[in-house]
Amino acid sequence: MIGLWQLVCNTLLGHPNFADWSCFWAGGATAGTRALLDPNLHAALAQAHGIRPAIWAYLPAFAWLFVPAAHFSLFATYVANAIAMLGIAAYAGIVLADSFEMPRWFGVIAVLAWAPVKIAAVGGQNTPIALLLIALAIAFAKAERPAPLGACVGLLLYKPTIALPFIVLLMARREWRALAVVAACGAAWYFASVAAAGGNWLWMRPYLSALHWYFPLDFRANAANVVSLPGILMRFGMPAAVALGIAVALFVAALPRLARIDTVAALSVTSALAVALSPHAWQYEPVIMLPAIFYAMLVLSDPLKTWLVAVSYVVAVVSIFAIPGLSWNLLVIVVIGLTVVLLWNVTRRRTSTDATAQHGFGKRAAFEPR
Repeated sequence: MIGLWQLVCNTLLGHPNFADWSCFWAGGATAGTRALLDPNLHAALAQAHGIRPAIWAYLPAFAWLFVPAAHFSLFATYVANAIAMLGIAAYAGIVLADSFEMPRWFGVIAVLAWAPVKIAAVGGQNTPIALLLIALAIAFAKAERPAPLGACVGLLLYKPTIALPFIVLLMARREWRALAVVAACGAAWYFASVAAAGGNWLWMRPYLSALHWYFPLDFRANAANVVSLPGILMRFGMPAAVALGIAVALFVAALPRLARIDTVAALSVTSALAVALSPHAWQYEPVIMLPAIFYAMLVLSDPLKTWLVAVSYVVAVVSIFAIPGLSWNLLVIVVIGLTVVLLWNVTRRRTSTDATAQHGFGKRAAFEPR
């Protein structure tokens, strides 16, 4: 609760942009026009409304979601978004609890107690949407329903940096039915983005150009908030291309094992890798690590499980506060540490189910502590 009050104070006191919400409000205001992807026109609209100029960093079609918000005040829609994100996160907790056979009330509490969820909601972000899609993907995988699983991963394309690891995972597992649905979703995103970009069929060119220009600026402005391995490496002066190459190499190295374990476990571990190896992960991104935390609570044995989960939650709360002399976010310890523990766990799993797990969505005994 103290951390939540600190977040509210940091966001609302003397902050006309309401954290990141102004960026999404501006996206809704420019959806369907060339101004969505034109940095100059987009900045002009932002400045006309007294908010900070920024580019639209998501797929253009995602801006349609925020069109209704542009018809109301920045503050009112900020509050509505915060409430909606907390509600979506709570529902994701129910879905995760069902998938990992835990009480629903515990799932809701475990999600809402996770500090990054509140950072995302109060910060005007929408990461709980990605959390819900990943949670549903896990539920559909457990139910052996590849088409809805593919739809969830396809919808994740609204933020490609989150979706890409899951798509690569499905490719490594040769889940062709799920991938066919992902491809259909990708096509739908493309055509919806044409309309969102004002009818520009070549919208990917200005979109990628703007991202290429914006990424270094955004990294310098938020360097203290990085929570991923590439981000930390770049903080210490490593070129972005080299840091990203290391992340890709580590993910590729993990793929053979992820391709052999059961699908639910693979998706859960990938939710951690998607943050730990992301080139663009700030303090709200660990929201999507909650499936990995639920998975850890089920498969790890004590005392490791209790210590890992307890320390993760405590460090996440402490990370909200500014600590004198500390210029990096403590959440990076949780992100990398939890990912390493889960990778260690899956490498020591018994291999008796590997052959049967390689191609299917079967309900295997995946959750017994090894």
